[in-house]
Amino acid sequence: IPLGSWTPGFIVCVIGCLIAMWGIVLRKRHHVELVIQRTASVRSGNPDMEEHLRFHQRHNTEIIMLRGLQVGLFLLCYEFARVMLDVHDWKTNPGMHVLYCGFLVFLFFVFAACVPFSVPMFLGVM
Repeated sequence: IPLGSWTPGFIVCVIGCLIAMWGIVLRKRHHVELVIQRTASVRSGNPDMEEHLRFHQRHNTEIIMLRGLQVGLFLLCYEFARVMLDVHDWKTNPGMHVLYCGFLVFLFFVFAACVPFSVPMFLGVM
C-alpha cells in the first residue's frame, strides 16, 4: 500500500490531536488549582487521596497525545517531500500535483499557526 493513500488519515490524526488538545485545555483550565492541591496532598504522604486521582493525574499521559501529533506531522512532512520530488507525477499530471502541493502548504501554514500556541497551553494544564 503506498504511503500516499494514507495521507488523509495523517491529516485527520494531526487535526484530531490539535482539536483534542484544545478541548482538554478548555475543560481543564477551571480544574488546575484542584489538581495541584490533590497532587500536593498525595505527595505529602496522604495515601487515601491517591485513589481519588484520575489516571492522567497519576501518570504522564500527555506524552501519548504529543507523540501522536509528532508522528502525524512527521508523516505529513514525509508525504510532502515525496510529492515534491516525484518527477514522474510532475510530468504526467502537473495540474493535480500543483493543487495537492498547494493544499499541503496550506495545511503547514495552519499547523504553523496553531501548534506554537496549543502545545504549550496543553502542557501547562496537564
